[in-house]
Amino acid sequence: MEKYSWGQSLQEVTITAPVPAGTKSRQITCEIKKKSLKLGLKGEQPAMIIIEGELFGQVKVGESFWHLEDQKTVSVLLTKSDERRNWWKSLVKGRAGD
Repeated sequence: MEKYSWGQSLQEVTITAPVPAGTKSRQITCEIKKKSLKLGLKGEQPAMIIIEGELFGQVKVGESFWHLEDQKTVSVLLTKSDERRNWWKSLVKGRAGD
């Protein structure tokens, strides 16, 4: 199962990640911070981390969110805070072109 895919516009970054069928929203852990993101599943042993690290750019935490689609895909929308609206070279620093 692929870990995640991502895309962007000049204003937003969107991330989609498959999760096991039947996953409930309470099983998702998503910490969106100004400069970092951690997305994973609670209750897995060991805990399943989908994405964790420092974001390529800064985001507006209050305008970013996640939701679970059909109990099998997590979608995350990050609103870029950079007023120059630059393209990100990668989602997480240190992972060129991921």
